[in-house]
Amino acid sequence: MLTTFRVVIILVEFPDKKFEAGTSERFKDLFFSTGKISTGSATEYYQEVSNGLVSLTGDIFGPFQLDNPITYYAQGQYGESDLPPNSCTMANDVVTAIGESIDLGPYDNDGDQYVDAFIVVHAGPGAEDTMNLNDIWSLKWNIPEPRAVGGAYVYSFLTVPEDAKIGVVVHELGHLLFGWPDLYDTDGTSYGIGEWCLMAYGCQNGGGNRPVHPSAWCKATQGWVDVVNETENHRITIGEVKTDNKVYSLWKNGDRSGSEYFLVENRGVTGFDGLLPGGGLLVWHIDDAVDTNTDDTHPKVALMQADGLNQLRSKKNEGDSGDPFPGSSQKLIFTSTSKPNSKAYSGDDTYVSITSIPSTASSSMTIDITVKPQSGSGSFDSKIWYRLVNAAGRYALDVVNDGSSHVQGLLRLALEADYTSQYWQIKTRGDGSIQIRNLFLGPNRALDVYGYDKTAPYIGDVAYVSSQYWSITPWGDGNFHLENAFSGMFLSLDSTDDGTGVALRSGPDAMRSTQRSIFSPKKVEVPDEYERRREQQGRWRNDPDVIRAGIIAVISSTLLSSGGVAAVVKYLKLQAAEGSESETELYAQGQYLANASNGPTTEEIVFMACILAIYRLA
Repeated sequence: MLTTFRVVIILVEFPDKKFEAGTSERFKDLFFSTGKISTGSATEYYQEVSNGLVSLTGDIFGPFQLDNPITYYAQGQYGESDLPPNSCTMANDVVTAIGESIDLGPYDNDGDQYVDAFIVVHAGPGAEDTMNLNDIWSLKWNIPEPRAVGGAYVYSFLTVPEDAKIGVVVHELGHLLFGWPDLYDTDGTSYGIGEWCLMAYGCQNGGGNRPVHPSAWCKATQGWVDVVNETENHRITIGEVKTDNKVYSLWKNGDRSGSEYFLVENRGVTGFDGLLPGGGLLVWHIDDAVDTNTDDTHPKVALMQADGLNQLRSKKNEGDSGDPFPGSSQKLIFTSTSKPNSKAYSGDDTYVSITSIPSTASSSMTIDITVKPQSGSGSFDSKIWYRLVNAAGRYALDVVNDGSSHVQGLLRLALEADYTSQYWQIKTRGDGSIQIRNLFLGPNRALDVYGYDKTAPYIGDVAYVSSQYWSITPWGDGNFHLENAFSGMFLSLDSTDDGTGVALRSGPDAMRSTQRSIFSPKKVEVPDEYERRREQQGRWRNDPDVIRAGIIAVISSTLLSSGGVAAVVKYLKLQAAEGSESETELYAQGQYLANASNGPTTEEIVFMACILAIYRLA
């Protein structure tokens, strides 16, 4: 709903400083005009940043002349002395000068009997520009005590100079109308959140003529954006905040009962944000229990600078193109181990991660988020596809297209794209291990390693063999490491040194980003043919002829003939290939029988016969 704020502007002069001609008309345009001045007016600014929810109107009175010179109020301290005389004294003297000449009742917008926006425009320049201690610094403050003037009380005020630009005007209105604090570091030890917010140095962009939007936190406090509180690990698309009007809240398990959380917005370099240092995702670390940004190690509102250089804190700059994600630093992940990281100020893990960040900022950015711990292969759905992305960059596990047959099953790391060769089915087995199948190659091929080289993965024909059994283990921040049962726990899926090949290398090493994998879900169901093996397995299991043939094949082995053993092995291999997960151990024993130098013992054959018979008759 539109809120219209009616403000009152009082022009004041001093014995030693008078206004230039046309000041009243200039401030009328600066505050209230539409389409008249190149910089835009205060009302145009707030209409844009509030998504049309705020409008300004009002009146200008004066000039009134004060009895004391400006230096009396400045006191060589910008008018900010804790003791009077100071800017409060000046505003109090303005109220006295008005007397009963103005009815301030119409400027009480919310009915609380207080003037909402009492604005003092003084003759002369502002100290924020001149840095002259004998000029007045623009600010929002309170007079010593509320004073009734024609139907309303005056208490809070803001003051700006006669040459004020739109930046300082809308910044001070942010204090006065919306209660926002300064989000630069007021003790000067850091730049706070720099040029990324109106309430920090963003009010000075374009020399003060093109202030940027308020931060996501500021807008959220006023209800100008919808805050989407994420409670699940999934993929989301974030639209540009000026058109989509949404920001996203991320915290452990989606819990917003505490004061700390992250806000994510997609800021484009458009409109009043046209002079931002860069566009992309801005990740804000918020702690509502903190009042200001004075403590640069634990501020109220902090920007997670994507490039990890933390130059706002070190005062190297007030913001640059490396601060958004991906930004000029091409930072594509935000996790508990990235720099910057997603840990709480206490150092605790929040389980927040943002991954699969597009390499180019745009008005619609699709990302993967987590707000919950992930618990290995059990957290994957075999009915949807996943893209397996290397956390070191924007590279996904891909199948090399080697022609129509694709018989080689070679793998590579390629730029993430919407190719079927980059989508994988994560199929959990009964023992907790998984088999990984590929959409491009079909249900008959699975991620495997060569028998002669445990470090070399490829796509082999589906078989229930240990080289196709994988474990997926979470680091706890949305990343995983993958090991193969055949290769062993001391080898993890990794990239080769050139960054484009795939290998199993020593690990897992939490500090090696190339061994950290991200599974990006694609909400498209796995085709039925990927499940038919299980259906076929059920038919085999319930077919009496198959049961009988299996029992006969095993019992025939008691003759200790090579043909009997071969029959057992052949049958068990057939069953394993058809997907009978429970018979994997039988297959392994069949291999043992076939390879045993002295042949199986009678006890082993009888054991095999009993196991298979019981299983088949179950």
